[in-house]
Amino acid sequence: MTVVGVTIVRDAVRLEYPILAAINSILPLVDEMVVNVGRSSDGTIDLIERACSGDNIHVLDREWDQSLGGAVLAHETNIAMKYRSSDWIVYVQADEMLHEDGLPLIRETMVRHAHDDRVQGLLVDFKHHYGSPDLLATSRAWYRREVRIVKTRSGAQSHHEAQGFRVGEQRIQAVRSGGTFHHYGWARSAEALGAKSEADNEIYGRKAPRTYGALPWEYGLRPFSGSHPAAAAGWLTEMEGRYPGVGPRRWSLRQARMVISDVLERGTGRRWWEYKNYDLID
Repeated sequence: MTVVGVTIVRDAVRLEYPILAAINSILPLVDEMVVNVGRSSDGTIDLIERACSGDNIHVLDREWDQSLGGAVLAHETNIAMKYRSSDWIVYVQADEMLHEDGLPLIRETMVRHAHDDRVQGLLVDFKHHYGSPDLLATSRAWYRREVRIVKTRSGAQSHHEAQGFRVGEQRIQAVRSGGTFHHYGWARSAEALGAKSEADNEIYGRKAPRTYGALPWEYGLRPFSGSHPAAAAGWLTEMEGRYPGVGPRRWSLRQARMVISDVLERGTGRRWWEYKNYDLID
């Protein structure tokens, strides 16, 4: 059984992506790693080439076609996915890290379903850190799990803006892997989040608000007291004291909807109106 890891990144230094930690978090799971680096002006390619030495890590230095809008992310992910042959592909975004506790469970799930053609991908659970590493966003607005591992022969391809995968136009048929990804996209400095907003404006052709202060309060924020991925340790130390935090509680119609959804979930055991990129196989 062969496994290839895949990630894409651009402007990692300016946007404070923990890309090296993201890569290191999945290296124990994969035989080879493909890193697709979009042309950057902040030394991203130098950072990655210095850190990612070895015959099993392949760094692609590419000019991304920004005219594709958000679809460029899926396009470049698919290019990385096709670069090396394998049985499974593990995809990690530049602001995510796999917790090492899930490694044995993921391997076991891969082996168990290697020849089950019903299974096209594996789900990982998500913890979304918001404003700081010590807070989690848990409302319906934040996905609880997502496909991050796909079986190559299923024909799965990155979809839309590289959030999930599709086989043709069909959602991935997936089982849970037992692994957990930690998402730190909203636990960077206010300056980096503002720069990310500007970068999104370029990709999506919109005027998103820039963030230079505390993040807006969200219903469903919970303290995080668990362990972070071991790969995150160095990055978290570098970021210490630079997190934006969360602003005062301010209610809105959107937050009221999250409350109603939460009450329904507690009463029924079902998360209503949850968006899914996959179909769960029992």
